[in-house]
Amino acid sequence: MHPIFFKIGPLPIHSFGVMMGLAFLAGLYNWVLLGRKEGRDYSYCSDLLFWIMISGILGARLACVVSDWPYYAEKPVRILQIWNGGLIYYGGFVAAALAVVIFARVHKQNLLSVLDFVATSVPLAHAFGRVGCFLNGCCHGIVHQGLLSVRYPATRWTACRGKTSTGLAR
Repeated sequence: MHPIFFKIGPLPIHSFGVMMGLAFLAGLYNWVLLGRKEGRDYSYCSDLLFWIMISGILGARLACVVSDWPYYAEKPVRILQIWNGGLIYYGGFVAAALAVVIFARVHKQNLLSVLDFVATSVPLAHAFGRVGCFLNGCCHGIVHQGLLSVRYPATRWTACRGKTSTGLAR
């Protein structure tokens, strides 16, 4: 696959990060369009996105750290090295959902109304994230030999913490 989208000098720009950024922007664009009809301005939408982004990334990282605690306990500095991989979707989803609850409360809005508004961007953003995973070569499903199957090189490092696409640790 193509885990490195491009490089700026020695700095690699990862495909997953690019797709995650596009996911957030697509979600914001959707909210801005929808928000106009519902009386929610750009400031409201961008503030909501900011808190969802921060909490989502932190929650996704926390889920990864908890799921593989012995690895991170060995060298705790690894917890901060997010560029080496290690985000779990459901951790980000739960943390972002909690942020939405808090956001609705702080803005004194009906929680169900805010959840309805937010939910319009979740599938769109998630689709971008799945493309990012595909480009990274991780999060693949079961082995399939059919016409539409994709071949991942067995020696590529794809998953977080240096595991190969076959699941073998380095």
